[in-house]
Amino acid sequence: PAVLYARILGKRIVLNYRGGDARQFFRWFGWLVKPVFKLASVVTTPSEFLAQAIREHFSVGVQLVPNILDGATFRYRQRAALTPRMLVTRHLSKIYGVDVALQAFRSVQSHYPDASLWIVGTGSQEQYLRGLVSAWNLRNVRFLGYVAHDDLGAIYEQCDILLNASFVDNFPGSLLEGSGAGLVVVSTAAGGIPFMFQHEKNALLVEPGDWNGLAAAVERVLQSPSLGATLAREAAELAQG
Repeated sequence: PAVLYARILGKRIVLNYRGGDARQFFRWFGWLVKPVFKLASVVTTPSEFLAQAIREHFSVGVQLVPNILDGATFRYRQRAALTPRMLVTRHLSKIYGVDVALQAFRSVQSHYPDASLWIVGTGSQEQYLRGLVSAWNLRNVRFLGYVAHDDLGAIYEQCDILLNASFVDNFPGSLLEGSGAGLVVVSTAAGGIPFMFQHEKNALLVEPGDWNGLAAAVERVLQSPSLGATLAREAAELAQG
């Protein structure tokens, strides 16, 4: 309705699309949203992943306006040594696979008893996730809830590995923030993430849902300090570029 109303008024329209499940959504409802894309004066998106999907389905031009890093909040810190202090910063909903991250953490903690996991975010799965922590007798797991953006830098500063287990994604700002702060990114290769990161160059990526792969990747960087340092350095250059 907003696009149609703007057209009636003779206004130019900038359509910014950010949905990580775009390809599936377009397969189901492309016929419905195609006129909206065609009516837009300019279509923008933050990632080449989405730009490709939009071009393929609607044959319209797309301009990339990527997410940017707040360098004042997320300051790079080189870790002298990596420790199993992990961080998840995602909305607590099913598509972001926080339960998968907990499964991976469970495996890591069986080999590194002092491992910790901080979870920043709120959402409908919070009680379910807390139940898993209790049922699996996981230690050192903290649910930090909502954290104001200006305060996130201090959270990243205290962790070494950013763990992300999403099933659906586009251009996650949390991975950009973690990279800028010097954390090692261990993530699933969901959606647009492989368009941001290269496996074994600036992150370790596994298939969505593969908690065992995530755990193995975490243990790999813990056992190879030189690999962890290289991944963190290359990711920081990506984020700051």
